[in-house]
Amino acid sequence: KVAGAAVGGFVWPLLVLVPWVVMEPTFVQDILHRYSLGGTQSPGFHLSAVSDRVSLYWSFFNPAFLFLMGGFTHLTASTRLVGVFLVPFLVLIPLGLIQMVTSVRTAMSVLIAIGFATAPLAAVLTVNEPYASSRQLAILVFGVLIAVYGVQRLLHWRGAARIVALGVFVLVPVHFAFFVTHYFGAYHGYAAAQ
Repeated sequence: KVAGAAVGGFVWPLLVLVPWVVMEPTFVQDILHRYSLGGTQSPGFHLSAVSDRVSLYWSFFNPAFLFLMGGFTHLTASTRLVGVFLVPFLVLIPLGLIQMVTSVRTAMSVLIAIGFATAPLAAVLTVNEPYASSRQLAILVFGVLIAVYGVQRLLHWRGAARIVALGVFVLVPVHFAFFVTHYFGAYHGYAAAQ
């Protein structure tokens, strides 16, 4: 019942679109043309535009972008010394995904994984701007939740692997301290000059 109510809550506002699309038949074509996914001459998608958007989508999962350098487009949106996530998330997110697939298969874990996978779609469908960290912020919530599953997996490690787990835990505040020190220090000088 709850799931049906949630789906209904999202679906009923979309029903307003049906008469609007009937009254404004060029709406879909205009949107496709605006975002270079279609043309005014021929309806539908152009393969080259679609392939560009697929490449753009995958660029938002580039490990260098996510964990090392962040956005490459605007210096005011990224320090270029820290990714969208802190470096330890390079371990925590994959471990979290493994934990979600192998041990904790729930509707919530599936929803979180879908949220993580679809987070770049808004950025991909609006403008062709790869590595725009300011357009990728929706992924933060899902990445942190997945990382919590990764922590859960790390807590079960024993022996020598336990040392690796402790190193990952220690690295989180250390890397955050590096980010904060740089952000409130030298970053302001060279970001203001851009």
